[in-house]
Amino acid sequence: MLTSIRDGHGDLHATSVCVARRRVYLFDCIEFNTRFRCADVAAEVAFLAMDLDHLGRADLGRAFVDAYVRYSGERRLPRLLSFFKCYRAYVRGKVLALRLRESDLTSARREEIATEARAYFDLACGYLRPAAQPTLLVVMGLPGSGKTTLARPVRARIPARRLRTLGLGASAELDNAHRAPLHPRYYPARRAPARSAHGCS
Repeated sequence: MLTSIRDGHGDLHATSVCVARRRVYLFDCIEFNTRFRCADVAAEVAFLAMDLDHLGRADLGRAFVDAYVRYSGERRLPRLLSFFKCYRAYVRGKVLALRLRESDLTSARREEIATEARAYFDLACGYLRPAAQPTLLVVMGLPGSGKTTLARPVRARIPARRLRTLGLGASAELDNAHRAPLHPRYYPARRAPARSAHGCS
């Protein structure tokens, strides 16, 4: 299933993007080979989204994809992302691995390149192994203890949606006299939006 074929950039990773004076500039496209530039736009979008995953900014990757889909109307594009992300991550790892053949690399630089190549290969494998079932991560604590501070970077590292329990206080009150467990209606109230976020019935 294709979306749209375009003569695009061909090498749209994070280091090919520059932001200056609130304007975004793309540079260093593949000029020497038209075949490398002409591809499904999903492959182009997936390249940058994948590289943002690699850099620990999956949140920016999601924002980029969501904005592109919203403005382009390419509603089928998200269904192709995992495939093209896997492909692009593997290619980035391969390109880095090929650099290890260079004879003038220092030992430190060689190890740095090898480490980054392995990270891209691991990322590619990760796209091939989607979670078997929805996973719910719970961050809890007293007010002001840093729940949001902890949850924000975790959410940036993995494809996750934040679900807040604010507003369910009446269902989650503790029996202060007997220290009873959370109200039985609390967990179903949280389970429903979590399952909805993952497309479960």
